Amino acid sequence: MGETTQARNRARLRKFQFAVVGASAIAAGLFASGKIAVAQGLGAQSISTEPTVNGLDRNYGVVGNELGDTAAVTGSAPDLQTQTVDFQLFGPDNPYCTVGGGSTFLAEWDVPLQSDGTASTNSTFQATTQGGYHWKAHLDSDLVNSGGDSACGETTTIGIAGSDISSKPSAGGVVGTAISDWAKVTGWNPTGDVWFMLYPPSDASCQGTAVQTVEANLAADGTASSSGTPFTTKAVGTYHWIVRYEGDTNNTPNISKCGDEWAVITATPVAQTVTSTPPSHVTSAVQSTTVTVPATGAASDISVRLVLAFLVLGAGLMLAAVGELVYVRSRRVRA
Repeated sequence: MGETTQARNRARLRKFQFAVVGASAIAAGLFASGKIAVAQGLGAQSISTEPTVNGLDRNYGVVGNELGDTAAVTGSAPDLQTQTVDFQLFGPDNPYCTVGGGSTFLAEWDVPLQSDGTASTNSTFQATTQGGYHWKAHLDSDLVNSGGDSACGETTTIGIAGSDISSKPSAGGVVGTAISDWAKVTGWNPTGDVWFMLYPPSDASCQGTAVQTVEANLAADGTASSSGTPFTTKAVGTYHWIVRYEGDTNNTPNISKCGDEWAVITATPVAQTVTSTPPSHVTSAVQSTTVTVPATGAASDISVRLVLAFLVLGAGLMLAAVGELVYVRSRRVRA
């Protein structure tokens, strides 16, 4: 019986040995394929980030731009990863990415890590103040990946927005016409005042003193007007407007150019009087005739002249006819 027991024990040992060898072989194959990384994979991951501004890979912009971030992970086992990236954006007043003690982030995104080892914020944050915005990304761990954190050092610098001015003057007219100007300032929610400066026809380069300066506050939509204080024109010619914007915290100052907008003023039309008086020897038959022709402006001078010419010609023909009539009657009387 002793020999039988020994034989059984040897058989069991061999089975155990075969099992251990088989398991070792399987484990070795998994390690070789990278699907198990308990010893070498954990702690080997790293994460880096790249900011975006208005969808472009850059780390600068102006107030009103949209900010985002993209992360790239190395050292992961993508076939088994189930990780997410936690993006946090900190404002200019939190340069060390502090959470706690009254400080926190402006926005946060939890985004699944893609199979290619990348992740991006699935929405953007609009920068509303100037300064440095700081990004930090945390990669959580899973069964085979260690995870990691990016440093609080990736900064997107936001500067002041540029402003632009568009304007539209009122129509011109004859001397005495009241004129005004309208302007719209664009940028990042511009506030503050604009100045409307009007220069007379004698100053076509806008180098002298303005004949009128009107200060107006911008409305919520960025518009302003000098229509509340119109200028009554006093000279013939072209008046020029200049609009100046003072700027604010988030928008640069700006000024329009002389010659960008103008109002043309013409002379006031004057009524013209034409008097036709026949010779003394026919005054009994034809009375003195006066014709008043209203002027309609410089453009109608030629028409007025033609009308006057026809009137004079008609008066001459009438005088000739009357003279002939008087002559015929005088001959009859003599006869």
